[in-house]
Amino acid sequence: MLQAFDRGCPFEVRDEILDIRMLIDRTSVEIFLDQGAVSLSACYLPRGVNHSLVLEVSHGRCRIPDLALARLKSAWI
Repeated sequence: MLQAFDRGCPFEVRDEILDIRMLIDRTSVEIFLDQGAVSLSACYLPRGVNHSLVLEVSHGRCRIPDLALARLKSAWI
């Protein structure tokens, strides 16, 4: 199950490797699995200063062999 805030969608991992892409901005999260085969979008209003991101596996084990972060430029400039 892919879940973000109060939204979720079921999916099955076909291979041992799962491609996850996330776009996160000040008030929204978009998550794409397996090149967009499954996607989920959610909006939120941040509270306080804790803006942590949590990835959780509900069954089995998970290993992240590669992680890349990129800061995107503002669309308003």
